[in-house]
Amino acid sequence: MEASTIIVAIGILTSCSEPTDKKEYDTPKALCGVSVDQNLIAPFLPSGERIEIQEKNPSPNLKRCQVNVDGKMALIASEEWWEGGDDIIDVAKGNPEVDSAEPTDDGTYIYSRTGGVGRVKSCTNPDHPDQALYTTIRADSSNKIDESTMQKLIAAYTKAVGRSSACQ
Repeated sequence: MEASTIIVAIGILTSCSEPTDKKEYDTPKALCGVSVDQNLIAPFLPSGERIEIQEKNPSPNLKRCQVNVDGKMALIASEEWWEGGDDIIDVAKGNPEVDSAEPTDDGTYIYSRTGGVGRVKSCTNPDHPDQALYTTIRADSSNKIDESTMQKLIAAYTKAVGRSSACQ
């Protein structure tokens, strides 16, 4: 075999063995208007070519931001107004990704590998009297992310929502 044939064969094998988990899109800097560090969002987004962010407001008490990669749901972030007597455990029960997780000692967050819930502290809004604002994150369960990564994302997202127009 000639040296040039061997070099071509090695080049072909090398190109075939390169990982294909490349993100050909830019990681968003915000989730439907709520600024969040891209480095916290990126681990939850799979490889792909195209990213799409959809804001949905199915009720006056719910704002949902869905991030799709190549047409498949990768992440959903929500702002949810709940009755003042409800607590983080009640909210978690409505989110199967975290319903078996334990809340933090201060009761502000509850999270698992695939989801998180946070309570936005000191948030009032005249459109939601006697209600408390919670945030939720749901991630595609096929991602192999650890709980601490979700903890950082839900905490950052919750704090950012607290600084947003949702709280007046």
